[in-house]
Amino acid sequence: MLDNQKKKPALKEAKKAGSGKKSSFSFFLALENLLKQLPERSQSIIKNRIGLLKEKPRTLEKTGNIFGITRERVRQIITDSVKKISQKKDHPDFARAQSVLFFTIGQNSGIMKKVDIVRKFSQGKEEEANALVFFSSCCSSDLFFESEDIEESWILRKTVVEKVEQVKNAAETILAEKKKPLKEEIFVDEIRRKIPESDLTQKEILDFLRVLKKIKPNKFGKWGMADWKEINPNGTREKIYSVLQEKKKPLHFAQIAKLIDYFQLGKKKAHPQTIHNELIKNNQFVLIGRGIYALREWGYPEGTVRDVLKKIIKNSRTPLKKEDILNEILKIRQVKKATVLINLNNDNIFVKENNCYRLK
Repeated sequence: MLDNQKKKPALKEAKKAGSGKKSSFSFFLALENLLKQLPERSQSIIKNRIGLLKEKPRTLEKTGNIFGITRERVRQIITDSVKKISQKKDHPDFARAQSVLFFTIGQNSGIMKKVDIVRKFSQGKEEEANALVFFSSCCSSDLFFESEDIEESWILRKTVVEKVEQVKNAAETILAEKKKPLKEEIFVDEIRRKIPESDLTQKEILDFLRVLKKIKPNKFGKWGMADWKEINPNGTREKIYSVLQEKKKPLHFAQIAKLIDYFQLGKKKAHPQTIHNELIKNNQFVLIGRGIYALREWGYPEGTVRDVLKKIIKNSRTPLKKEDILNEILKIRQVKKATVLINLNNDNIFVKENNCYRLK
């Protein structure tokens, strides 16, 4: 056990890291100090194998070739080294590193995706990421968990898995009933109502949702099944659909392209002309103005301004005044008033009587 003087800096560093603030703690430096407890040859083999020399991790075979030993011998040296380091729990660097790691997982309700922990502490430095992953293997084999439903994660206690499964089951039932993505606060409230006997907090529910494989948030902060197009849109058409659904209003194709980039729906930049071409050829979208498109499911009729005017007047039991026609068409088309009036002046189609219009 560590004495109080050794525990205090470890806990202080752990709280600093767990608070979300940038931590000065380095798993790379901690591991460097811990490796000094091993023979120099073992140190070199580990550094080459796991990538602590500002290079990519090397395979067992390549590492063995460097040191003139077999793959199995490399594996054995790594395994023995992990055992030796894991026995150094009283070492200040081990204590600090473990405190930081465990405190951070604890701050995330006792479970956290491996990729999120690595991203948090590596800050883009590969040697930091490699050091953290290696150090974690020296802590406890019970630290690691992955299943059909839960991403590769690090946990503090196995009992947390039962709580995650409870949230997963409730979430899947809710999404099966709603059949659409839900805003985060609504989704969490629904889950809490589904499991009233549970005392889970909002934060715990969100932390548990984040480690699930089949339930994910989209770029707009709504939750749904990972294979739903609203959650994980694939291809230009689905990305356009997602943007229009989110904004709930017709948009110009250039604005749609900008929003696809803004919400990071694709890895590559969205080109306005590519978006326009998809809008033109896909029956899911309707042109309602100059370069402006809506979703057909919203009820917008297709056709030219003239076609829409004919439909409006035809569906009316009595001739319509100009103002009434303008009000109706502006509900379903983004068009200039002058354009409407020019079309109404077509005497071959429309007849004006007593300041009202009817079809000829």
